Amino acid sequence: MCASPVLASAAVTLAASLIAPGLGQAAMCGSFAGMSSPLLLPSFAVTLATGVCTSILFEAFIHYRNAALGLGGRLGATAFLAVNLIAASQGHFVVPASTSPFSFSSPIRFSLSLPALLQFIKTSPYLPLTVVYGALGSVATIALREASDDNAAADPVRAAAVVGLIGALTVGVYGHTSLGSLAAYGGAFVGMSLPSRLLYGAEPVLPPLSPDSSSDPALPAAGVPPPSLPSLSLTSGKLLASFSLAGALGGAVHGLTLHLGWWTLPVAGWGGKAGMCSFVGVLIFRGLVRSCSGLKNAWTKRRA
Repeated sequence: MCASPVLASAAVTLAASLIAPGLGQAAMCGSFAGMSSPLLLPSFAVTLATGVCTSILFEAFIHYRNAALGLGGRLGATAFLAVNLIAASQGHFVVPASTSPFSFSSPIRFSLSLPALLQFIKTSPYLPLTVVYGALGSVATIALREASDDNAAADPVRAAAVVGLIGALTVGVYGHTSLGSLAAYGGAFVGMSLPSRLLYGAEPVLPPLSPDSSSDPALPAAGVPPPSLPSLSLTSGKLLASFSLAGALGGAVHGLTLHLGWWTLPVAGWGGKAGMCSFVGVLIFRGLVRSCSGLKNAWTKRRA
């Protein structure tokens, strides 16, 4: 059920980035909104309004402000916001009040106690799949980018689209499911992150794109060397392990929200949900890295 939207989104994104370099990000963001269920987009007018809203938010957050540059999932988060603004105008919400685990009338009780949380995770039928496929999608995307010396092949948008296409076209092979395809596509969004930003929080300062440059402004213009990483050792193993963990965190967020029923009530098919979960996973990863770095620095100062 999820394979068709993933296939459509990945195909549109890849085609747009190849035909019109420079528009890959916009096409990808719009395709996420288009992955919404017909129940959320019941008419051409609503679909058009969603597209216009997505375009406005893309221009405001991505094109104009370049918000969260270098962090994977920002395109999905933008589309997710646009879809939910339109959905809310129709009376649809991600977490209906009567079924929210945070409401007093909820049939699903949510506890922050460690035993209850562990039991909640243990009983989730989605977590193992979304975590594994999220990690695989992230690793596959960053590996595809780093393995090629060609600037076009290293484009995060195209790399993620290729991973999405492979995931969608192999549904049914060796037990690969449509949910696995969607989770891998979500992991691919994490793999679009700049290593320097994901691991070290270094914001790239890049020149404007030239007409023949990559579709992602996170990449430098043609002939301009990419920004160097901080003077810290970054082996291939550390790179893949970091992206794997970040992808797994995004997959965990996706799986937990599925277990809570956020995406099945009142309708299924919330455009941008996988990207939003990936973006949250990336932010969690950055928080963990910063916390570990702070503890390490404090320990070093104490020993000095």
